Amino acid sequence: MDETKDWIQEKDEALNNDDLGKDLRSVQALQRKHEGLERDLAALGDKVTNFVSVNAVFAADFKNKSTGNSYNHSDFFMTDTSVG
Repeated sequence: MDETKDWIQEKDEALNNDDLGKDLRSVQALQRKHEGLERDLAALGDKVTNFVSVNAVFAADFKNKSTGNSYNHSDFFMTDTSVG
């Protein structure tokens, strides 16, 4: 999560400047940079959406398992005790 925050901060700092381009080429380069950032953010958004979905499943599973009075630690870990 810290890596993602650092990435966002780095991109934010790169975009927070007053350079609007001096000529057509520099403006087009800035537009390409912006479009690349939009693609990166869309991919990151997909990852966040997936993370939230998986987290919701785990939270619901935990809530369902914790509604009883007993807590079975082994329910939360898959272990293979077979020798094979």
